[in-house]
Amino acid sequence: TGERELVLRNDENVAQWVADLDGNLRLGVRQREDGGWEVLRVEGAALTPIYTCGAEETCWPDRFHKDGARVYLQTNKGEGDLVRLELMDAGTGVTEPVESDPEGEVDFDEAIVSNATEELIGTVYVGDRRRIYARSEDFARDLERIGEALPDGDYGFRSMTEDGRLMLVSVDSDADPSSTYVFDRETGDAELLYRVRPEIPSQHMARMEPVRYTARDGLE
Repeated sequence: TGERELVLRNDENVAQWVADLDGNLRLGVRQREDGGWEVLRVEGAALTPIYTCGAEETCWPDRFHKDGARVYLQTNKGEGDLVRLELMDAGTGVTEPVESDPEGEVDFDEAIVSNATEELIGTVYVGDRRRIYARSEDFARDLERIGEALPDGDYGFRSMTEDGRLMLVSVDSDADPSSTYVFDRETGDAELLYRVRPEIPSQHMARMEPVRYTARDGLE
């Protein structure tokens, strides 16, 4: 109908709101005057800080866990400088670790969650290339089939049907800005939907390789 209903007026400088999987407004994120950040619990019109981090740290809630009580949080508060994935109690701010880069090189980048089960099925890190780690047997099989059915490149998972069967997968590479496929998780078949820049002659694009060297401070 186009009818709108005011949920909450932002009079508190909130940068982002986070709703749970039922659409209920539960959290907000706000920058403090000292440059740090705070995660706020929403209770009616009241906002209560439950998790904070400094100006040189990251703390950002991503999406709610299927249990409705916890939320996935990207943070590097207190331990080293690499952003890791944690689960935070949305009421108390207490966190528990989920995963950090297995190679200990880069920040956590993205969580891949099943639309059908709301389970965390994969995690993503961007180093020399985009690295994807399966957290379920089904998604491990998907990654293997996608590698066989799609061209080589960095894979991105854009959306999934509610039953979890069909998935949009993008492929970015040094020779192709991006192409998007429909991947059938039951059959392993993939169908090209479109190329972002079809006028670019991919066969003439140069291949690229990462180069690493040790800097004067001893870091790679």
